[in-house]
Amino acid sequence: MSEQTDVQDRRAEAEEFMESIPKRNRKLGLSEARTLSTTLTQERIDELTEELTATRIDWEEETEKKKAVMANFAATLKHLDLRISKLVHTIDDKVEDAPVKCEWWYDFTNGVKELIRTDTNELVSTVPLADWEWQEAIEFEGSEGMEEAAR
Repeated sequence: MSEQTDVQDRRAEAEEFMESIPKRNRKLGLSEARTLSTTLTQERIDELTEELTATRIDWEEETEKKKAVMANFAATLKHLDLRISKLVHTIDDKVEDAPVKCEWWYDFTNGVKELIRTDTNELVSTVPLADWEWQEAIEFEGSEGMEEAAR
């Protein structure tokens, strides 16, 4: 028997079987899709291999992004930990470093200059006058004397 005849015979058997079922029990024209095991063709294997490769590349890229984000979070958390520690110490000590306006006061009699806080008038530091400061003082006194002579 030829293959075509075999197909025709099976079709005839199927039609005969359908005729044996009472019409009220027949639901022709309805279909459904089911997930069933199938043997893969080489073409399908190649498609799945390409998808696997692309998915693996995506996974590696996302893993690298995660590392970068985690490193950023770690750096941010470290900064916040240091800030918390500093704030705790500042509050405990009840003292903090802050910019304060200061002025230099020159004491030519003692050969020093003093740095004075303007908010509390406290002495911050005292340093000897530099040679150039002595020279400016001499020039300044000389110019005052010249102004008075001009009057």
